[in-house]
Amino acid sequence: MTQSDRHFDHLDPQAANPPHGLFGAARHLCYALILLGAVGCIMGWFMNPAQFHFSYLVAWIFVWAILMGVLFFVMLHYIVDAGWSVVVRRPAEQLLACLPVLALLFIPVLIGVLSGQTHDWVRHGANIAHADPTVPAANHAASAASAVSAAEALALEHQSAELLAKKQPFLNIPFFIVRQVIYFTVWLFLAWKLRRNSLLQDAAGQAQLTFSSRRWSCIGIVLYALTFTFASFDWIMTLQWQWFSTIFGVYTWAGAVCSGLAVICLLSLALVRGPLRQYIGSDTIHTLGALLFAFCIFWGYIAFSQYFLIWYGNIPEETIWFLKRWTGITQPGESKWWIASCLLPIGRFVLPFFVLMSAHAKRHPRTLATICVITLLSAWVDVYWMVMPAHSPAGPPLAWLWIDLSALALIVGLCGTVSLRALRGSPLYPIMDPRLVEALSAEHVEEIAGADVD
Repeated sequence: MTQSDRHFDHLDPQAANPPHGLFGAARHLCYALILLGAVGCIMGWFMNPAQFHFSYLVAWIFVWAILMGVLFFVMLHYIVDAGWSVVVRRPAEQLLACLPVLALLFIPVLIGVLSGQTHDWVRHGANIAHADPTVPAANHAASAASAVSAAEALALEHQSAELLAKKQPFLNIPFFIVRQVIYFTVWLFLAWKLRRNSLLQDAAGQAQLTFSSRRWSCIGIVLYALTFTFASFDWIMTLQWQWFSTIFGVYTWAGAVCSGLAVICLLSLALVRGPLRQYIGSDTIHTLGALLFAFCIFWGYIAFSQYFLIWYGNIPEETIWFLKRWTGITQPGESKWWIASCLLPIGRFVLPFFVLMSAHAKRHPRTLATICVITLLSAWVDVYWMVMPAHSPAGPPLAWLWIDLSALALIVGLCGTVSLRALRGSPLYPIMDPRLVEALSAEHVEEIAGADVD
């Protein structure tokens, strides 16, 4: 069965056979980002290695969260057997083509962790074997020594050493490396399996491939939840290993889904103005906007729940996280992190909530695109706000912002290049998907009402 068998000849043939020059401007932009990012990262590594590792960690986690949000969207599509999202599923799947590249780009992150540049539990954990409680076991304990008596500082150091010793079964390098292997094995396999089934279906249109993707999505969503949660613990929470939050995995996941949906919306809006203008209708764009609206509300709910429960409990081991991001530790009352703490809920919740509340805004390309950009910028600020205080408690190190931007440009440029190549190498929509007719925009329902889809 071919496209003409379904009476789709009136639709743009470039959607099924993308020309080589498609996304030319975007490819050139990615090449420029790679060049500028590589130069900036090399300079940053020589000038300030500690800052480089933290900047690279922020950029890597930001892109990783986007791809995890996209992977969740694809699995959700299969699990609920959605029809409306078929035409936007293929662009989302092709975004996942860069996941192996992102896995390779994890190497500098791993170096930063194992060397103790970013995660100080590695440095202090080596001292646990010697049982030396006088070794500073936490950044906040060492910095607090200037504000409290020597006896209180020593007590804090003893407590930190004891706490780290209790967490050694989890916070040790061999087990950490094993966990990383498990994470990437699960994510890479799920992305490969779902993309492979979708592309194979273009040839013959077997419905069994859809059923296979649905089964793997049902299994994968459980593995995804576990690996994503523990990865957020490993890479973000353990930057301040004394702190813990049982809701932190959900918090980072909600932000990741918002970021992934924002990128899918932007890509869909770009394709609507190009080869998929006859495939993606206003209803599809509206539904994407509604999903983004819903998950922005969910992120706000989880963020407030985490803060409110910690504030109400008033347990030092929990409040230290927000204390460092509001008043600072080294210079109480003089930290500049409170600015980011105020801006974050505005960009991630308040603006999307009030703008996307309107049905017209969800269908208006410029308005929706603006909110998507704001969501992505706020997502970067969110990751920066979670990671960077471990390196600079007094406030954002804005003098080294160019290293942050260089690392982001390098990773985005490399991942963008691979994803664009994948988009050009296959049809921009699943041409033989059993639910394709249902997914076509309302403008063409009458035209294809008599199409043979058996």
